Amino acid sequence: MFIPTTHQNIHRRLTLAAIPLLLGLSTLSGGVDWRIELDQSLKATQAGADDLPLGARDDVTTNTVLNGQVSHSGALVRLRLRDTDAGWHLTVPEAFYDASAGSFELTVGRKSLPWDYGFFAAPINWLGPNAQEQHYEARPLALAEMYAGLNVWQAACAPEQQDNNAICVLRAEGFTRLFDWQFLAGYDGELRFGAGLYWLAHDSLAVRFSGAWMADAQATEWQPGALVNGYLTADPLQTTQTDRSEVLLGLTWTHAQGTEALLEHHWDSTALSRRDWQDVQTQLKRLDEQPEPAAGLRAGNLGWLAQAAGLEPMVEHRTLIRLSQTWNDWTWRATGLSFLTDNTPTWLTELSADYQWNPVATVSADWRYHDNNGVLADLGHVFELTLNVQTGG
Repeated sequence: MFIPTTHQNIHRRLTLAAIPLLLGLSTLSGGVDWRIELDQSLKATQAGADDLPLGARDDVTTNTVLNGQVSHSGALVRLRLRDTDAGWHLTVPEAFYDASAGSFELTVGRKSLPWDYGFFAAPINWLGPNAQEQHYEARPLALAEMYAGLNVWQAACAPEQQDNNAICVLRAEGFTRLFDWQFLAGYDGELRFGAGLYWLAHDSLAVRFSGAWMADAQATEWQPGALVNGYLTADPLQTTQTDRSEVLLGLTWTHAQGTEALLEHHWDSTALSRRDWQDVQTQLKRLDEQPEPAAGLRAGNLGWLAQAAGLEPMVEHRTLIRLSQTWNDWTWRATGLSFLTDNTPTWLTELSADYQWNPVATVSADWRYHDNNGVLADLGHVFELTLNVQTGG
């Protein structure tokens, strides 16, 4: 049984103390909609390889997130209070105002625009989150929209922010009985183009595609250079500028009895290739065969190799398969994610169960593990068990 420490109890008291503050928003003038969500998780981690400094060590950690949302007359604000190693951190993921007149709508502020259809990758989410990004904060932007029947025309501009260049995007989206399509063009100092298609091929089968091309995008190349006694003498991971192509293909099959099967494949031309990963694996084997070098040389080599495991995307080709079944208040899922790094892909397996405790509370458990095949096994990816409780109202 897990017993929280005093430090963790203090965190919980601070979280609960913040709830009345957000609840006080409900006393504002009529027409205000509000929602509060408390998310608490417990994660147990077991590291893989001991020598690679991937930051993953045997550990048990807790995490607390308090989300609040208030909306009124076209205005919406979302707040997130998150427990971090440095203490409590308050962010504003979204804060915007929508104004409409006839078929026109104007938005100013921080608003997320999730345009992509993908589950684990999002090539055309240029002003929205990556598919698996948990704590995304929307960029400030101005958005103009015009509705014409089932078609939507959009123009959006966002200023420069941290590592993101200023960008302007034109987007057209349309609907027919079986298809949802979209085309995008953007400029952030370089041109980019994107397209997406969602096809309801059958009552139980949906097919989706999204793809993007970007000129002069940032990419990572593996350039091992010279070896001295089996050791790298310079950082082999080099950042370059090149045209980028990215494609996501997927399909979803559903059954009336609560069964769902999902398949997706993602390709990104800027990730390390299969040949690159074969070189990474060869270098790992060389390090195991070499005598102990001068101080710091082996550690430096391991650090460079570990950086490869932290790249996003990490590999050119990734394939995801997910099966889920819903019974009453339970949802069970089995997910396999294949990383094609060399001749033998590495599979990351995740089993999860969600229980709808009551209309506003969900309890979930996730177990994640990878097999021992492929170079990613040598890179020491981890076993994880996560327990999560989410309540809202």
